[in-house]
Amino acid sequence: TTFTMTAVISADGYIARRAGEHPGAWASAEEQARFLAEVPCYDWAFMGRTTHETALRKDRRRVVFSRTTAGLEWREATHLWVDPNQVSLADILAALMPVRPPRRCIVLGGTTVHDWFLERDRIDRIELTIEPVRFGAGLPFLTGQQGDATTELLARGFALIEQQELNRQGTRLLVLARRR
Repeated sequence: TTFTMTAVISADGYIARRAGEHPGAWASAEEQARFLAEVPCYDWAFMGRTTHETALRKDRRRVVFSRTTAGLEWREATHLWVDPNQVSLADILAALMPVRPPRRCIVLGGTTVHDWFLERDRIDRIELTIEPVRFGAGLPFLTGQQGDATTELLARGFALIEQQELNRQGTRLLVLARRR
């Protein structure tokens, strides 16, 4: 199983100004089009409860992290809720197999979900869109992040492998991969 973490962040490293804010409220049309085209290409999307509720899609295969879930709980035919502190990733992946084998998975966030996967060294690739806006405060991409998210990821063993401009306003897509 491979895991790609995808996020859109402000130039000062925030994924939202406040919990529950949908990226569509501030992200560029080019980023949103890229994101919406990309997500269906993955077998499963991993996300926190707030991310799930902010962009509810019953037609998507999702693993929803929630500390209030007891173990593994199917709440829809394609929505598995889990408490990742009570259930191993191996058990989560095994539970997904009968619905669709989890070969390529995407990690959508929020912050604690990003932290969980990075702490376990399970992220193979990161697609980070940086929008040319500054929030000044909000939900950081990573807990305890000091400043630029890219610098933090490079310090954690990732390498920048691709970079592209998505529009004339300065929206940039950075692709990072784990240095092996």
